Amino acid sequence: MGREGGKRWEGGMMVEEVKPRSIFADFLQEYAMRGKEKTLRTYLYLLIPFERWLEERGVREPDRKDVLNYLAERADWSNSTKNQFLSALRGWARWSRGYAEDGPTQARLSRIETIRGFPRGRDERKALTLDEIRTLLAKAEPEDYSLLWILLWFGLRVGELNLIRSVNYEKGELVVETEKAGGTRTLYFDEYTGALLRYAYEKGLLSLSPRKVWKRLVRYGYYIRPKHFTPHVCRHTFATHMAKVADRDLLRRMLGHSPRSTTDLYVHPSEEEVREVMLKKHYLKPLEPEVSHGGA
Repeated sequence: MGREGGKRWEGGMMVEEVKPRSIFADFLQEYAMRGKEKTLRTYLYLLIPFERWLEERGVREPDRKDVLNYLAERADWSNSTKNQFLSALRGWARWSRGYAEDGPTQARLSRIETIRGFPRGRDERKALTLDEIRTLLAKAEPEDYSLLWILLWFGLRVGELNLIRSVNYEKGELVVETEKAGGTRTLYFDEYTGALLRYAYEKGLLSLSPRKVWKRLVRYGYYIRPKHFTPHVCRHTFATHMAKVADRDLLRRMLGHSPRSTTDLYVHPSEEEVREVMLKKHYLKPLEPEVSHGGA
């Protein structure tokens, strides 16, 4: 099936955490073979620790109560993370049920599929205020500072840090591959942000995996909103603040969202409009004189 010692699957993806006899191995292999690298990494991160937890308790065929007991012990997880885990696990249960031949196994997997998600906390998707951003940046180490600023300036998905295709420092232009919608989009930056981009490249920060970026940055949530800060909050912050100075179509283009209606297909903001908003009306501009930092 393309494995070497239980480590490599077709598609060239290394999945060293997965044992050949893992209950999730064949399910995860489907994503590896389809080239769904981001989904595969997320599912590895969420499902393999759960399997280790099951092994410690001698459980080979998890049921609904095992899932709920595991979640009860993950007090460090936000509701959003718990819902991500449940989504992955439901996907596995649904996939496995298609191969199950006996009634009890079908019933056990169905019980896992019907576990309800957790309500999202009101603070989990709130945008950061400028005061919170000041606090966050003041506490960050130079390398983390540059990552935070880049995410807050461009509104990138964390996975898109690895998808930056070109940077023109003279023109202040960055071209990034849009992770979900496909294609590329061009974003703009000023001299200060350009200096931080150079620094991030020199330090190899833009080649970090999304998981490593998450681990580096999530700890700073302690200073502003304990347990409710993740790197994705930076994207939500960008969208919320830029919506005050840009219309819907400009914002959609900057974020890399797909058109939501037929009308959207015919609306194409010009590059100059995007440039003007990002360089002259960016919500971070007032912070630049205040936040001289080792990374700049």
